[in-house]
Amino acid sequence: MKNITHIVQLGENLYSIAKKYNTTVKQLMELNNLHNINLHVGQTLIIGSEISQVQKTELFYEDFLKYNQGLGLLKIKTFIGNTYLPISKVKIEVYKEFKDKKQIFFTGYTGESGLIDNISLPSPSKQANYQNGASTYQIEAKHPSYEDKTIDTVYIYDGIKSIQQIEMLPKKYTAGKGEKHAD
Repeated sequence: MKNITHIVQLGENLYSIAKKYNTTVKQLMELNNLHNINLHVGQTLIIGSEISQVQKTELFYEDFLKYNQGLGLLKIKTFIGNTYLPISKVKIEVYKEFKDKKQIFFTGYTGESGLIDNISLPSPSKQANYQNGASTYQIEAKHPSYEDKTIDTVYIYDGIKSIQQIEMLPKKYTAGKGEKHAD
């Protein structure tokens, strides 16, 4: 399997490179046997394998399903502020945008506990022989009394339950935010 590499450019650091390739600083350090975060211009970094990059770019829905034959679970908790008061009846949509379409994988509502548990989502199987064996999803949370919230990147791994907490602000506290008032 062929590795994908990146040549470090002036002004780049591990964080910016990890973000560019949708991976983590920790993963880059492990792949490249780095003991610190110092890089030099012209240094070649291993990013991952071709398969992992196909999984990450996910150009088409059919390609995504081909490389994500495992099953991961997602638990979502919605709450208000640092008191962690649960919010019920929040409409949750778990989706992914592909080059050919937007695919909704789950739609439902939180219960009295503010939770939705055991949402099953495609992910790379544990047998997949490549780094960063996770699928990424987006979550949209909506409730008439709260500001809508969108989470852009939620990682799901085969056989592992991921937990996503979503803090929502009441609309009454955010109403008029950003408006200019005449003196």
